[in-house]
Amino acid sequence: MIDVDRSSTLETLLESDLFGVPGDPRFDELARMSIDMFGIDFAAIAMVGPESVWFQSRHGIVATHTERANSFCEAAILSDEMLVVEDVTKDPRFATHPAVVGEPGIRFFAGQPFHSPDGDRSGVYCIFATEPRHLDSDKRKSLQGVGQWIEGEFLATDELDRAAEMQRALLPKNAAPIRGYQVAGTCIPAKTIGGDFFDWYPIDGGLGFTLGDVMGKGASAGILAATVRAVVRSAARKKNVTVAVERTSTCLATDFGESSSFVTLFHARLRASDGRVSFVDAGHGLTAIVRADGTTQRLWTSDFPLGVMPDEHWSRHTVMLDPGDMLVTFSDGVLDLYDGTLNAIDEVGALARASTSPQNLVDTVEKLARSAAATDDVTILVLRRDPE
Repeated sequence: MIDVDRSSTLETLLESDLFGVPGDPRFDELARMSIDMFGIDFAAIAMVGPESVWFQSRHGIVATHTERANSFCEAAILSDEMLVVEDVTKDPRFATHPAVVGEPGIRFFAGQPFHSPDGDRSGVYCIFATEPRHLDSDKRKSLQGVGQWIEGEFLATDELDRAAEMQRALLPKNAAPIRGYQVAGTCIPAKTIGGDFFDWYPIDGGLGFTLGDVMGKGASAGILAATVRAVVRSAARKKNVTVAVERTSTCLATDFGESSSFVTLFHARLRASDGRVSFVDAGHGLTAIVRADGTTQRLWTSDFPLGVMPDEHWSRHTVMLDPGDMLVTFSDGVLDLYDGTLNAIDEVGALARASTSPQNLVDTVEKLARSAAATDDVTILVLRRDPE
């Protein structure tokens, strides 16, 4: 096993989200497969920083990092071309390297540089052996192909991270300034990008708020969720709460008609003066009012989700949010934190009764989701009318 110097620092490289974390399954498996693919003893996907080399994934190599100076990776990253040294004892750059003259006795090295999403050379796909090796043209093409695959994976990860950052930026950051009410929410995607969203925004005389759940996960669900949010918001000045839902249905039928996806949606308008809530429930069914007296009233209808029936009409309903009452709406990922059934509504109701504020309830659900390593997006939005 190669055990190189562990004393150097990793500078900002170790802190960068772009390069993932040690133990990324994609690259761990690649390093393991490299042993048989190339008939070698050690392999690594190495990120090369200003002073250090970080082994993002490795097989047969004990250390997580080494100094860059005079390393194999430093020589390999100086050019876009593959570096192959079939007998390192005959190369003056490496003949006296500690891993050559000492354990484990490296005799062969090949490295294919790869680039970060910004186009800079950022790392090297490395293979080592303790005996000299000849790397024929087919193996060289394979080594080059693996390097290109690594570049593609980092690019895809970077694009997902940027998309996730944009998705998070769309979520409301601050409580809407409405005297006598508190609001809070959170969205915890199961993947980098999720299909859930929540939103709230001031309207004339009150607050508009929405929770949506797109069928599916990942980038396509995230794109659809962002579209639904934008279309719903576009109807903020319309008095009738159903307009936002009907607009969204038209958009889905027109622009996403071939996506075979659908969206459950709870969309509501609060009239702050008296606590009157007008709402549409499009196949969602996971909303309840936890009353100040301890009872729970579920809000649901038999209306279809968006994207199922293009000519569907959605009904408008009203309910009063009295002083001390708390309205809670959440995605079906919350069900999976319990037994997966609608019994979770009662469980969430119990949490609400024990909570001191909407934010306290949101924090409790978020803690449950993270401790349970939720496999579905978990989203919750809570609105409370202050007690008199």
